Amino acid sequence: MVGKTYLERGKPVVVLARWGKGGGPRNVLIQRKDGTKVIRPFRGLRKADWNVTHDSANIESRVAESVWITEK
Repeated sequence: MVGKTYLERGKPVVVLARWGKGGGPRNVLIQRKDGTKVIRPFRGLRKADWNVTHDSANIESRVAESVWITEK
């Protein structure tokens, strides 16, 4: 889960950290494309499905968009 790309309202976000008690993730720290970091519930994030289309140029551009995270 950490380091993976998910969709928040159709826009890609990357999970930087997760925490919470119990059997599943409760809250996550995400980074949006504009660089803002937000703590939010994991519920509501959707898996990024890069295989929606077979157009390779479209898939490559989507993958390129998901590489904007910088670790500090």
